[in-house]
Amino acid sequence: MKILMVIAGYPLKPTEYIGQFVKSLAIELTALGHSVCVVCKSTKDVPLHTIQSGIDIRCFNAPSLEFGDCSLLSKAIFFIKMLLRGLIEDNRFQPDVIHGWSAVPGGVVANNVAGDKPNIISLIGTGMRKGSKSKFVRSMIKISLDDCNHYTSDDKTEMFEIADRIGVTNKNRSFIPLGVDTTIFKPTKRKEFIKNKKIILVVGRLVPERGQLLAIKSMMHVEPGTHLVFVGDGPDRSMLEAKVEELGLNEKVSFIGNVDNGELPKYYSYADVVLMLSDKTVFSSIALFEAGACSKCVIASNLPDTHLLIKDNETGLVVDNDPREIATRINFVLNNPIKRSSYGKALCNLVIEDYSIKKAAKKYSELYEKVTKKCKK
Repeated sequence: MKILMVIAGYPLKPTEYIGQFVKSLAIELTALGHSVCVVCKSTKDVPLHTIQSGIDIRCFNAPSLEFGDCSLLSKAIFFIKMLLRGLIEDNRFQPDVIHGWSAVPGGVVANNVAGDKPNIISLIGTGMRKGSKSKFVRSMIKISLDDCNHYTSDDKTEMFEIADRIGVTNKNRSFIPLGVDTTIFKPTKRKEFIKNKKIILVVGRLVPERGQLLAIKSMMHVEPGTHLVFVGDGPDRSMLEAKVEELGLNEKVSFIGNVDNGELPKYYSYADVVLMLSDKTVFSSIALFEAGACSKCVIASNLPDTHLLIKDNETGLVVDNDPREIATRINFVLNNPIKRSSYGKALCNLVIEDYSIKKAAKKYSELYEKVTKKCKK
């Protein structure tokens, strides 16, 4: 089957987790016998047409996408549409199914060029949440989801609730969680990052919903001999660094910044504990799957999404968003290596069984077959 994927940032941003997931998925789909072409936004020093790992990649030049700027968004959609129409009309790639990643712009474009081809939209990350706050983008999301043949989400509740709230009537939808490449993220022997220090790791963009401020505050109550490491960057970095300075934690907290996806397993190998905190009602992060695949002990906020993987005192620990409680749980697992190891192993087994990239690829492959058969009837 020929699959045409539309995504703003695909494999050309090594620190962009959605792009990395889609890249791994595309590679796995080719291993299942599918042919995949990806249309994505170009980045510096990358050719407009290239082949990577058997994936046909076509890039378009467009301005940066911001939900608040309707003119830029419209331009970006126009550029992608023209590229896709050229591909299809020139018979360079005749897809059996078109798969748009995010309702805007991927879904809008997929709907516009699909014609009689079945099209699927996948809602991943914070785009749906942010976009639904804009009246203009909200209307585009509604049209996209109502016009597509099927849409999926990596979130069991919030994305579908938003869809219902903005008036989407299409109920052809399903939950397909993210998957992790277990050939890259896997258990390894712990490596020392800072001599004689136990490492608490936080991976992800430095943004308000990620709960990094909670992690910093908890360090006021964590036992000596521990060090908090942030891997990732974002708009909250300056504020978080200032808070570390204010609390006198400069010797206990490090900010690494963005690292390439291939470098992440090294940082997981340093970790004794991985924190997955959020002060929002919903939390979705590929880092949770990565930590599990690396057999790490995870302490996560008590939220519906984390319960998919973290069963308290079985596959990790669940906490309320209180710095003292977080610190108490950290101290407990750091002082109980057997428990810490058992949580990590149990989580690793669960991820390998249900949340690997192979499992995700199989689910999407089955969905492609289902949607194309339904459209032919």
